[in-house]
Amino acid sequence: MIAPSSTALRAQQLDDYRRDGFVLVHDLLTAAELAALRDEADHLMELTVNASIALGENSPRLDVCRRGEAISLRKVQPLSDVSALIARVLTDERLLAPLRSILDSEPVPMEEKLNYKQLLPGNLPIAAAREGDSFDLHCDWSYFDHNGYPRVSLSVALAVDDTTLDNGCMRVLPGSHLRDWPIQAPHHPVLPEGIVPDADMHDVPQPAGSALIFHSGLLHDSRDNRTALPRRLLIFSYHPAWHVTEPDRRNRQLRETAQAHESRYAAMLRSGYRPAFAAP
Repeated sequence: MIAPSSTALRAQQLDDYRRDGFVLVHDLLTAAELAALRDEADHLMELTVNASIALGENSPRLDVCRRGEAISLRKVQPLSDVSALIARVLTDERLLAPLRSILDSEPVPMEEKLNYKQLLPGNLPIAAAREGDSFDLHCDWSYFDHNGYPRVSLSVALAVDDTTLDNGCMRVLPGSHLRDWPIQAPHHPVLPEGIVPDADMHDVPQPAGSALIFHSGLLHDSRDNRTALPRRLLIFSYHPAWHVTEPDRRNRQLRETAQAHESRYAAMLRSGYRPAFAAP
């Protein structure tokens, strides 16, 4: 289902969301805003990759994997403390209006990350053990529950690039938010293999600038990016304002560890270190 941008959802759309666990909103961002976000994605890539190379240890924000012989940047998280632009998008009214109508409460940001699925050029000295930049079948609720957030919390996948079947668009299991699912370990979101037939999964290609809003209990995954181009998705998560918790509970420790890592890297830059990596 498709909702008009910058507005609350209509009654039928809310009914559909409650049934399916997701809603797709088109044309949320302009071409100029998308260009700015792509530049910002390059900046964040350079920051985390160069800091990792300089210090000889991966940035706490950095999630990389191998794609064949190459290294792929899978994810950078968290973001709002190192990107004023992304912090503004996180609280943009065009996002908050439909979320507010779903939650019947003010949406409060609790997590922000950028999934790149982007090949990195050259033979970089970065540790990458995992093979493939896919995301296994999971639901976010098991993560959020661990941090004390309510099940009605939700997420937004904001497409910075067009997402397609070839580059690993998100897939969802409609209606899966209405029941509990077995997971591999407590507060670990990945489901045991084979529990959901692959044919039941629903591909959700997204044009750049669109937003997929989904319930924390919705099962979702994505396949590997089979192209040479990035598939960048900003993933924002929110809880309703009626749930009171300390600020940044979910990512505070990771954020502070990353800031300490970047402080050491900044000292190297002040001492004359010259970063070698540039975004492709």
